Amino acid sequence: AACQPVLAVSALEPDDPLASFSNFGSDIALSAPGDTIWTTQRDPANPYGAWRGTSFASPIVAGVAALVVSANPLLSSTQIVSVLEQSAADVGAPGWDALFGYGRIDAANAVGLAMALPGALPAQVPPSANTNQIPGVVTNGPSVLFAKSRYAGLVINTNEVVPGSSGF
Repeated sequence: AACQPVLAVSALEPDDPLASFSNFGSDIALSAPGDTIWTTQRDPANPYGAWRGTSFASPIVAGVAALVVSANPLLSSTQIVSVLEQSAADVGAPGWDALFGYGRIDAANAVGLAMALPGALPAQVPPSANTNQIPGVVTNGPSVLFAKSRYAGLVINTNEVVPGSSGF
């Protein structure tokens, strides 16, 4: 991870301290959750489990980078890194530090910053999106959830995932 243009990522415990197994040092750019990450397992009798590792933290950063690109496809790789660093939640010493880099990755802040830069695509909410159908989400109307935040992914219906509802 110390090679250019690779982003070195440290792993965090659930409440933001550096995980005991995490890498750290002068090459760390960002940090991301890396402990108690629920994922699939090979055991059919126990198909889900909490795992740990920087191998779980780094794909979170990569996923947020993908969200940034989906919001603003004209950004260069240098600009994408800058957006990720500027939008990170500073969880260590103020500014950059060797444990957390610029801080914990923050998807909402990163996408918001990317959308504020030239080249951003307009936010779109599918006309059929009904947030009242998302289990556990109660809103006052079909666009309240989206008016307060941006989303990337699929809106989940009560009966199925609707591919036409994807957007940001």
